[in-house]
Amino acid sequence: MSITRIAFAFLSLPSLALTLSAQSVIVVDDDGGPGVDHTSIADAAAAAAAGDTILVRSGVYGQVSIDRPMAIVADTGATVGVQGVLATFDTGGEIYLRGLSVGVSFGPTLFLANLTGPVWVQDCVLSGGIALGGVGGGPAFELLGCTDVIFVDCVAVGGSDDFGSPVAAGAVVGTNAYFMGCELSGRAGAPGQFFSPPQDGGAGLFVTGSTVHVEATTILGGDGGAALGGCVGGLAGAGGTGVEMGTGELQTHGATIAGGRGGTGVPGCTTGADGMDVDPGTSGTLVAHPGTARTLASEAVRREGESLTITTQGEPGDFTVIGISAEQDPRFVDPIVTPLLIAQSPFKPLRMGIAPASGTLSKTLPIPELGLDAALLYLQVGLFDTSLELLLGQARAVTLLDSAF
Repeated sequence: MSITRIAFAFLSLPSLALTLSAQSVIVVDDDGGPGVDHTSIADAAAAAAAGDTILVRSGVYGQVSIDRPMAIVADTGATVGVQGVLATFDTGGEIYLRGLSVGVSFGPTLFLANLTGPVWVQDCVLSGGIALGGVGGGPAFELLGCTDVIFVDCVAVGGSDDFGSPVAAGAVVGTNAYFMGCELSGRAGAPGQFFSPPQDGGAGLFVTGSTVHVEATTILGGDGGAALGGCVGGLAGAGGTGVEMGTGELQTHGATIAGGRGGTGVPGCTTGADGMDVDPGTSGTLVAHPGTARTLASEAVRREGESLTITTQGEPGDFTVIGISAEQDPRFVDPIVTPLLIAQSPFKPLRMGIAPASGTLSKTLPIPELGLDAALLYLQVGLFDTSLELLLGQARAVTLLDSAF
């Protein structure tokens, strides 16, 4: 894979340059047509070289297995449905998923296992499978033994187990996981019907053997099922736990975590108990950091000749800079609360300025000629607040494309 050096004059810093990996682009459209390389994402992934970008147009696609570093990116405005994403072979490099609506009828929707390279999941909607006839179902995502997995601006809703009972939106096992600007919800319990008791709601997130950082994110347990036509056992369904832990550490910053509401009772059937916000289990640790999370918004796909608008939201008086890197490199940096998710080299800063009373800063930057088919940039908020404390904020990734695509 060749390396191209690009001077990013559009970043308002004439000396700014980043060394980026040149990526080939594979275009996928299930309708086919001119300029389309494949009609399935699975075929494109099998044909891709390490580091390639798979650009996907609107359509509904089958399951995708990833066995090498790559980016799978829904094009601007595209609605891309995928029937499951699996990555269980260690690629040793970066994986980037953007803009996918993923759902399955069996097992976890997004299953990542034993990956040493970082995985970045952005702008995705993950829906857990619902069991039918005692078969199938599962969480929206399951992370097992991975080094680092980052979720940015994603939505996940839990499914059900083989018996139809709600399960957590996601499970994090033996993995460092980072959630920024996300919404995770356990599935609500079904109401009682005849001889079937009301179901308890599913947990928002299950964590064990992991360090999980949750920033500007909402995690909710599912509501318990109402009694309605059935009340076996005398109770409506209990609300699901917001975060259920076994072992490990849960760090929160500017996050909302709440258990689900208990199901509504009827005469002779007691209202279900509300779910716990966080159940630390026997040895889980909760670290709740005070202060305001700083957020970041931008487009996710831009072409030559278009503009990229970057908007940050913080506190008045913040002196804000956007760190820009060509690589992921997530890690915790004491004593800073928010993890640093982007690599320090190659790394360049973009000065946003001092936040006004609204706390909002915005810059619109023209995209120049790239000199390559595609490149991926990772952005993260950095700032000094009015007490001159160094802070970090939300991150996002942007795919830059040649205008030919």
